[in-house]
Amino acid sequence: MPMEIRNIGWFAVLAVLEAVQLTALLSWILSFIRVPQPLAQAVVPEWRYLLDPEWESAVFRFFIAACIGLMCVFVWLRRGRAADIPFMARLKCFMAVEAVLTVFLLSALFKKAVYQDRPALAAAAAGLVLALAFLNKIFWPFMERGLKAWRDLLFTGTHARPLSRILTGLMPLAIFFIIDVPNVSAVAARAFFGEQFHHNDSFIFGPALAYINGCVADVDTISQYGPGVGVIFGSAMRALGGFSYEAGFLTMIYGTIIYYIMCFFFLRQWLASAALAAAGVLFMLKIQMFNTGVYPFVFTYGSATVLRYWFDILFFFAVAAHIRKPSVWSLAAAGCACGAQLFYIPSDGVYLTAAYYFYICAHLCLRSWRDYIGFTVARLPLYIMLAFMPVAVAFVLLRVFITEAVWTAPFWRNVGEFIEYFISGFGVTPIYSSLLDRQFLASLMGFVVPGVYVLTLLTVGSLLAFKKIHRRHILVCVLCVYGLGLYHYYVARSAVTSYYVVSVPYAMVLCFWGKMIVDRLDVSTRLKTKVIILVLCVWALWTNHNFLSYPNRFNFSRDPVTDPLVAQPLEKGKPYFNHLFRDYPAELKVPRNSLGEENEDFFSETDFPSDDTLVYYYRREADFSIDAALIARLTDRAQAVPLISSFEIKILMQAQRKPYFYYFPLVISHPMRARNFVRTSIYTVDQLNRVIQKLEEDKPPYVFMERLFLTRPVPRHFYHYYSSMMLLTDHVIKHYTPVAEGRYLTAMKRVAVKEGGQ
Repeated sequence: MPMEIRNIGWFAVLAVLEAVQLTALLSWILSFIRVPQPLAQAVVPEWRYLLDPEWESAVFRFFIAACIGLMCVFVWLRRGRAADIPFMARLKCFMAVEAVLTVFLLSALFKKAVYQDRPALAAAAAGLVLALAFLNKIFWPFMERGLKAWRDLLFTGTHARPLSRILTGLMPLAIFFIIDVPNVSAVAARAFFGEQFHHNDSFIFGPALAYINGCVADVDTISQYGPGVGVIFGSAMRALGGFSYEAGFLTMIYGTIIYYIMCFFFLRQWLASAALAAAGVLFMLKIQMFNTGVYPFVFTYGSATVLRYWFDILFFFAVAAHIRKPSVWSLAAAGCACGAQLFYIPSDGVYLTAAYYFYICAHLCLRSWRDYIGFTVARLPLYIMLAFMPVAVAFVLLRVFITEAVWTAPFWRNVGEFIEYFISGFGVTPIYSSLLDRQFLASLMGFVVPGVYVLTLLTVGSLLAFKKIHRRHILVCVLCVYGLGLYHYYVARSAVTSYYVVSVPYAMVLCFWGKMIVDRLDVSTRLKTKVIILVLCVWALWTNHNFLSYPNRFNFSRDPVTDPLVAQPLEKGKPYFNHLFRDYPAELKVPRNSLGEENEDFFSETDFPSDDTLVYYYRREADFSIDAALIARLTDRAQAVPLISSFEIKILMQAQRKPYFYYFPLVISHPMRARNFVRTSIYTVDQLNRVIQKLEEDKPPYVFMERLFLTRPVPRHFYHYYSSMMLLTDHVIKHYTPVAEGRYLTAMKRVAVKEGGQ
C-alpha cells in the first residue's frame, strides 16, 4: 500500500482520538446544564416515569460531526505532506501519546459508569486526563523532547543494566508500600463491624489463641485448616507484642509482603529480567490481592491470601537452585519446604509434595538427567530418604508441637474430620455456579487457567522428553503440576472468583511464556516490549478499584476506610457494616437483646466522619472488660472456660483464659446489640453430641452465656434455623442456673438435676 494512503489512515485515527476527547469534554460541560423538559407538564402522571430527557443523542451527533470535521481540517492543513516521512514520524509520536491519554480517559469513564454509586474518584481521574490532553497539545514541543530523552534512556542498550539494578532495588520498596497498612486499627475496626471477624476467627485467631494458651491443635481445640496455623500465627503475634486482632492483621500483612518480595527475586532470577519480574509481581498483586472476590479488603479473608500456601515460594527457590547446580542439599531444602507446608495446611502441602515428587521422578526417568544429577544405584537409599523428606519433616514438626498426641488415633481422626466432610461434598459448589450468577468472564477464566497449565505441561514436557529444549525449563512443568493441584480449590468451591485465590502459579506460567516471546525479538524491540508490559501491569493495578480503596500509603484519602471517595459499599449502595444482620427477618429475632434493649444500633460507614472516629467506636464496642472480669473472678487462670457467646476469642483474650470447647470458636459472631440468635460452627449431629457429652463428662462448675441465648420461650422455628444453638443452650439451661451477670454475659452455675427433672 502506498505510504500516502497509509498516512491518510493515520489522520483518520487521530481525528477519532481527538473527537473522543472533545466528546468527553462536551459531556462534562452538559452535565452542569439541565436538559429541557417541554413535556414535563403535558404527560399524565402515570406515564411520567417514561419521561427522562437526556443529552446522549446530541452528544452522539456531535461525535460524528467532530470526526468528520477534524478529518477535513487535518487533510486540508497537511495537504501535500502526507508523504513527508519526518513529519509523519513526529505525528505518529504525538498520536501515540494521544492514544494513551484517550485510553486512560475511556478507562476512567468506564469506571465512572461501573461505580455510578460512587463516581467521584473516576470523575476526578477523567478530569485529570482531559487536562493532561489539553496540556499535551499546547506544550507538545516540550513533551516531544522529553519523550525523546526518555526513549534514549530506556531503549538504549547501554542503560539497560543500570536501570535493571535500580528497578531490582526499588521493587521490594514498592511491594512494601503497596501492601503495608499504616492504620491497622482501622482495618480491624472494619472487620469487626463488617463481618464480625468471622472468617479470620476460624482460620487464624481461634487456633492462635488456643496455641498461646497451651492448647494442642486438633486435640484440645480444632485447627480447621491445619495443625500448624495456630503455631505459626500465634508465635508471630507473640513476636509482635502479644495476641490481638491488630497483631494478627500485621502478621498477615508482613507475611504477604515477605512472600511477594521473595516472588520478585525468584522471578528476577528465573526470567533474568527485572522488568518482567516486576510486571509479573504486579500482575500477581492485581489478580490475587485485588480481585473482586476479596471485597472490601483482602485480609478480611485470610484463607484467600498467599498466606494459605506461604511455603511454596521457598520450594520454588530450592528447585531453581537444584536446576542451576544439582545438589542433594537443594533437594533436601525443597523437601523441607513441602514438609513445612504439610504441617501448616496439609491440603496445600499435598499438592506441593506432588510437585516435588514430579520433579524427582522426571530426573530419574531420563538417563541423561540421571547422569547430570549424579544418580547411581549406590545413591538410591539417599533418594529414597529424599522422597520421604516431606513426610518426615511434617511428622517431626507435629511431634514437637503436638507432642505425644501425634501417636494417638483420635488426633488423626480429628485432622481428617473436615477433609472427610469436604470429600463427601460438604461445602462444595457446582463448577457452573458462576454461570448461574451470570459472571461469564469468571466462568471463562475458570476454564482458561487449567487450560494454560495443561497445554504448558504437555508442550514443554514433550519438548523436554525429546531433548528439544534445555533442562532448566522443567521448572515451568513443576509450576503447572503444583498449579493443577491447587486448582482443586476452585473445582470444589467454584465461587465467582475462587480461581484468583490460587492464581500465583498461573501468573508465573504466564511470565514464562512472556519471557519466551520476548526473547525471540530483536534487542531494541525486546527492551520496548518489556517496558510496555511493565507499564500495562502498572496501569492495570493502579486503575483497579480494590487497589485504589486499599488503605496503604498511596491512597488518595486520609480516611480510606470511611471516606466515600474510596470506601466501597455493597451493591446498590447498601452499607457494608453489619450487612449480614441488618436485614435479618423479624421472625428470627427476639424482643430484646443482651442489654435488654430493643434498639440494635446498627451503624454504617457513613455514620463515621473519619477513620479515627471509627477506631474510637470500635475500641469501645470491642471492650469486653466487664465480662472478662466476671470470667476471671469465677475461674482459675489455668482453667478452660466454657463460653457460648459472640466474640468469644476477644472475651477470652481479655480474661486471659483458654477455650473449653473443641469446636472453637463455637459461635459465629453477631453484633452484641443484635436481637437475633446465631448459628454455631457445629455442622453435624456427631459434633453436637461431642460438645454436649464433654459438658456431661467434665461437669464444669460454670458456663458463661451471652444473655440473649437465655431467652425462652422462643418460636418453634428457631429449632430449625438455629438447631445446634437451641439444643446446646437448652442443655445448659437444664443443668445450670444464672448466678452472676456481666455486661453481655450471664454466669451459669451447675446444679443437681433430679431424675426425671426438666
